[in-house]
Amino acid sequence: MSYQFTNDHREYIKRELAARVRRRPLYSQRAFARDMGLAPSSLTDFLKGRIGFSSGRISQISKQLGLSTEQKSHWNDLIEGKFSRDIEKRKLSLVRVRARLESEKSAFSMEEFKSISEWQHCAYLELIDLNPKKYSDVKIAANDLQIPLKLMKETQQRLLQLNLIKLTEDGLYQVEPNRNLGNRIPSESIRHFHQQILEKATVALETQSMQRRFNSSTIVGLPKSKIGPIIEELNSMAFKILEPHLDAVNGEVNEELYCLSLQFFDLLKQAEVKK
Repeated sequence: MSYQFTNDHREYIKRELAARVRRRPLYSQRAFARDMGLAPSSLTDFLKGRIGFSSGRISQISKQLGLSTEQKSHWNDLIEGKFSRDIEKRKLSLVRVRARLESEKSAFSMEEFKSISEWQHCAYLELIDLNPKKYSDVKIAANDLQIPLKLMKETQQRLLQLNLIKLTEDGLYQVEPNRNLGNRIPSESIRHFHQQILEKATVALETQSMQRRFNSSTIVGLPKSKIGPIIEELNSMAFKILEPHLDAVNGEVNEELYCLSLQFFDLLKQAEVKK
């Protein structure tokens, strides 16, 4: 499948059914229900939006559709967000759905990211979003980011070449704001980026007051079966925390540039080979 996430709980089923019909024009919805282990009436009700599926049924069908673990979780959240009777559970499910959709929509392609894996590229994109006129001056940007002017000029030029920023009469502005990093794809470029961010966090630990930073570590024992769900929750947690604060109100302006970085890793397997 070429798509990852969808905003309609019926879409995974509808697309698979359509794909099978394209391959076999005589293939029917009744045959599809049989192959999915569903009653024809249940499939009809599901496609018309009258009912959802249980998490067990989603797991069963996801295997037949070849969905990834993340897609299965997304599908489960879509259905829970629409049909759950628990209002809080419904809200949390929809937050996770929005986080995945935003992440997929705004993620850099791997080829783009290879070109801009040095941390200052992402920082400069956000600076342009904060104040286009001010930070079109590379001297000011270099000073505020504390990097050499030559490196800042190279950074600006690379972003222009990739069409991530565009020159206008008012200065530079970010063409596609709030881009993020495809951190679910194993890559030396992505590992390098996160190493740089961790180095920045280490410096902040020594140089910034506790009123300007937050650091916390919790060490716990966990069953292996819980690791995947925790990572899934962490993937949407940053979006949930930051979303209510992204838009300035009552005359406020965005003038601070912050990085939210989370780490969750195995303390017993430091020598494990990277994939």
